[in-house]
Amino acid sequence: MSVQSLRSLRWRAAIMVLAALIVVAWILMSGRGGYLIQIDYSWGGEFLDSAVVVINRDTVGVLHQYSPGQRVTGFQVEPGEHVVSVEVEGCEGRPDTVSLGPRETRFVLLMADVDDGYRCRVLLR
Repeated sequence: MSVQSLRSLRWRAAIMVLAALIVVAWILMSGRGGYLIQIDYSWGGEFLDSAVVVINRDTVGVLHQYSPGQRVTGFQVEPGEHVVSVEVEGCEGRPDTVSLGPRETRFVLLMADVDDGYRCRVLLR
């Protein structure tokens, strides 16, 4: 074997090892990304700034604006079924149920809006 063919063989072996490491890392990391419920409240605007988010009857945080025009807040949860509602003082929070898991999805985006009917309600769609 010539020196040139040995160099070529080394590069091929290095590329194969690197590709195998990337595949193994992807397989191991794909199950650890977590599950996320994200609430976009651009429709509700300033009215929903600092609204309380309740997931499974536990207060998990508030809606807050990350930057101008970015009214989206995310909450990490465990896999399973979750009941989500957004509560504002003086308004009724209408809950929505979402399922997250390996067979469903890892991410859910809910749109929060205010229904100004005869009674103020915060809706999740």
